[in-house]
Amino acid sequence: MKLKSIIYLLLNYINGAIEEDTYLSIARTLLLNLEKVRELSLEDTAILCNCSYSTINRFCKKIGFANYSTFREIIRVQDDHLLPISKQLQIDELFEYIDHYDFTNYNSLLDQAKRIILIGYGEFEYPSLYYQKQMISLHKLIEVYNVYIDNFDFSQLTNDDLVIFVSMTGEFFKPNPRRIEQYHFKKILITQNPSLTNFDYIILLPVVEEGINKYLLLRLYENMIESMQMMKSF
Repeated sequence: MKLKSIIYLLLNYINGAIEEDTYLSIARTLLLNLEKVRELSLEDTAILCNCSYSTINRFCKKIGFANYSTFREIIRVQDDHLLPISKQLQIDELFEYIDHYDFTNYNSLLDQAKRIILIGYGEFEYPSLYYQKQMISLHKLIEVYNVYIDNFDFSQLTNDDLVIFVSMTGEFFKPNPRRIEQYHFKKILITQNPSLTNFDYIILLPVVEEGINKYLLLRLYENMIESMQMMKSF
């Protein structure tokens, strides 16, 4: 198993998680520290993940390994390096990852929302306008705003509304990443930063080299549209 396969495995676990729990926290921590984990003992990894030794072993078993030692050994013997990840992942591999994503929970949140806002800044605008146009044909109006977070009035939104944030690095939420927690509308995040939490649903994408993100986002939207079309057909 290649290192990038382990990255995909952890990404899939994070993306498929329904609720915040210890296993989800472990997955995020391991993903952010794969290079370090190569040299860490079970005890050190448990400290890093702020949990017990047995919980680490149970998590590794849950994602398909016999125990932590097996997980670490597979990482250790790889000669491909995690950083920079952009050099390892080819476009077709990235698209294959997105093409196998399960949008069931995402579609459920969209279907229940009274009002849907898609918000971000920068290169996200063109793919997002394409997504907006295609979703109209499915009778879903998605309002797209290309603004800084401080320039949007979130107080106007209710518990029945949904905001989809697009921020690959998480810079969009600085300097106060917890600012939106005071509001009770539903929140979805599309990002490449596994340290961001406190959203109702997170789509975590692989990190790619500069300039490819807009194509990655466009492919994601295309699969979202197809998934919604399939849901509507039943």
